[in-house]
Amino acid sequence: MKKTFDISLVDPLSFIGSNDKNIKLLENNFSTNIVVRGTDIKLDGNKDEIALLDKILNNMLYTVEKKGYVEEEDVQTFI
Repeated sequence: MKKTFDISLVDPLSFIGSNDKNIKLLENNFSTNIVVRGTDIKLDGNKDEIALLDKILNNMLYTVEKKGYVEEEDVQTFI
């Protein structure tokens, strides 16, 4: 299953983290392929994992909207 997640409403660096650390944390915990292109995050994997990643990415988006950034510890909590 494939899904594209749009992060254009927030600063991509605040969402992805320096050196892509937030995305790398997700990649290390899930087998789903995660590709970031501009303000799009493309997910390619099994349906259940993508549903879970969708929830995590939405929580990350909400956190960036509230705090202005998301930390690695926040992402770990969401996982």
